[in-house]
Amino acid sequence: AMIAGHRTLLQSIAGTELYSSLSNGSVALLIVAVHSAFVGGIVSILARIQDFLARPMVSPPLLYISIIRKPFLAAAFVIMVYSVLKVGLVSFPGVDFTGPTAPYMAWALGFLCGFSERFAPDFIQSASGRFGDGPDPGVSS
Repeated sequence: AMIAGHRTLLQSIAGTELYSSLSNGSVALLIVAVHSAFVGGIVSILARIQDFLARPMVSPPLLYISIIRKPFLAAAFVIMVYSVLKVGLVSFPGVDFTGPTAPYMAWALGFLCGFSERFAPDFIQSASGRFGDGPDPGVSS
């Protein structure tokens, strides 16, 4: 069922202008990265579920929202991180989205964005320095 859903998603994307501009396999890699970001976010939630449940002063709806937002934020972060890496604004030795290890690299990137609390924000801060708009000198991180 999940594979059929992925196939349907890819087919609906295939007819768009975005797909034609990214027909070198980037869309498929981005979808892999987004899915693994969701998985990483869910694993992170499961690993820290006791931390969430140990907050008796937080209302159940607020607790639910704070838990459920993590995979969605991870998906947004991985789209940005993948795009920055793909266009070459930031590069790392060994990170290659064109070779035979590209799907594994996309999966690992997505999982890190979902699981690690600091990976995506640190990456964004590093990438923003490339535009000459680094962190405010008066603010410590």
